[in-house]
Amino acid sequence: MRIYLCGGGYGNQISPAFQDFANSIDQEKPILYIPLAMDKSKYKDCYKWFKAELKTVNLTYFEMVQSSEELSNKNLSKYSAIYIGGGNTFQLLSELKKYNILNNLRNYDGIIFGGSAGAIIFGKDIKHCELEEYNSIRLKDTTGLNYLQDYAILCHLNDKNLEKNKDYLEKYSRKNKLIYLPEEDVILLTGNEIIMFGEKDYIICKEGKIECHKPKDFKEKIVK
Repeated sequence: MRIYLCGGGYGNQISPAFQDFANSIDQEKPILYIPLAMDKSKYKDCYKWFKAELKTVNLTYFEMVQSSEELSNKNLSKYSAIYIGGGNTFQLLSELKKYNILNNLRNYDGIIFGGSAGAIIFGKDIKHCELEEYNSIRLKDTTGLNYLQDYAILCHLNDKNLEKNKDYLEKYSRKNKLIYLPEEDVILLTGNEIIMFGEKDYIICKEGKIECHKPKDFKEKIVK
């Protein structure tokens, strides 16, 4: 298992983490790109964007799925890595709850990179995404994959978003734990380590408190 959880950035914003991802994969096998958080009308642009993103780390070999049904029929072991892109988190989780796909992801013993919505689904729950996103599909079961010590994940942290969401986060964190990531930070989970790439401070919301921390102290702060 090797899972990268990105706060929403791309290109030069996350260069060290994305290069580490590229160095970790078997380049003889394709990457599987999952854009299901986006509207289908944007899939052509998604393909172009991901192709350009891979080019920054000298990768070219990938496939892109266009539906949850297509994804459910894929043999994930044939891929060097899985990249789950951003968009609407409610839509993404809904699509992945179809055809037993979430269990397929849990059983995939490979490399996963999740960006924004693709990272948020690896938290305990996604209900807090109502802060920034519309649950147009009225998803009721908002339970995530829960790979991060019972923490929920929120992305795109900046001063403006923190100020706007502060009251909600204080209330939410009285009964829940949440990690709020800036776009430049990327969490790496493996079988024996938890680290964070990036230099911008992230936020932990817990017990009704909002606290700012340095990336170098990430494991120490969440594994208690």
